[in-house]
Amino acid sequence: MKTCTLVDATLVQAARRPPSRRAGTTGDPDARFTVKRGQPHYGYKAHVGVDRTHLMIRRVSLTGAHVHDSREFARVAVGDEQMVVADKAYWGEAQRQWCVKHQVANGIRRRAKRGEKLRPGQRPFNWVLSRMRSGVERVIGGMKHWAGYRRVRYLGREPNRLELEFKSLCWKMKRLVKVAAG
Repeated sequence: MKTCTLVDATLVQAARRPPSRRAGTTGDPDARFTVKRGQPHYGYKAHVGVDRTHLMIRRVSLTGAHVHDSREFARVAVGDEQMVVADKAYWGEAQRQWCVKHQVANGIRRRAKRGEKLRPGQRPFNWVLSRMRSGVERVIGGMKHWAGYRRVRYLGREPNRLELEFKSLCWKMKRLVKVAAG
């Protein structure tokens, strides 16, 4: 189970509507705003580390939606695996240093510098990593569909973190039954 960890994050809607100045309402105290593909989102971000072989969730973390994916990389990547695979959002010097320190192969998709193109060998490398990384998307999609994890149920980060932990535990048990069955 320690060969490859897939890392990704997903947005989860807050339990309450966003705070409004006109109506004088208060939203969730720990939820935050972010923009994805031009659309504003108010809520949390669930960060997930998944074993590639069995699609078992290894670690999870919950932050406000405004936190960049790369900030939680070290929290969801365990460090005992042989390789870590993640999307371009995680590309950076801090993650490269983490991989060197833990002697883990760096499978983070390469991102071109501003105004430059990727080198010719990096495009096929990214394509291979995209194929490997698809497992974590399956897990996140499964949790959103099977466990209804599109929206959190509680106010505050801590109760919602526990909800994420419990849903992850349920996913592990569900996967364990399938893996044990063959």
